[in-house]
Amino acid sequence: EVEAQIEWGFNVGRAISTGWPTSRVSTVRLSVVELEASFPAVVRRTWRLELPMGLLLHARLANTALGPAVAVPMYPKGEWRVPTEAGRATATGMGVRPLGLRALRRIGGVELGVEGGVGGVVFNIPAPASNTARFNFTAELGLGLRIPVPRGHVSFTYRAHHLSNGGLGEVNPAVDSHLLLFGISMR
Repeated sequence: EVEAQIEWGFNVGRAISTGWPTSRVSTVRLSVVELEASFPAVVRRTWRLELPMGLLLHARLANTALGPAVAVPMYPKGEWRVPTEAGRATATGMGVRPLGLRALRRIGGVELGVEGGVGGVVFNIPAPASNTARFNFTAELGLGLRIPVPRGHVSFTYRAHHLSNGGLGEVNPAVDSHLLLFGISMR
């Protein structure tokens, strides 16, 4: 076995695209800055499980509609459109990711990982449209590469990120994003 230590990390990410075939809003763009604590759960010589928890220091949802989201019935999955007449703004907020799991496998001098997590974020205005809610739940799945550096790691991660209010607003259009993150962690 290998000694287990808590790692503290800082991640910065930006959506490379928003809106999947199942997405309901494709006009907004998400970017995040998070502080992460990763607690070791199982540690072996070539693999380990971690329990990452994150504090979302800054979430930015650009191109948020100041008007209501309107359903477009011709799409089978209930596509949502946000009108431009009312204007656009940038919603900013903070949140947490209290539940997460990461599995890492050491291959050569790097670690490959699979991760997932759930949490929530509170924005300064209803997002992604005026008839939604300020609070949104988050869910994410990711794949990552970690490169060891003295006393820590440098990481590159892709996350499939889902954001929606879970029915707390008048309507619940989801925002699904493809996030790329860069991170630095220390033990």
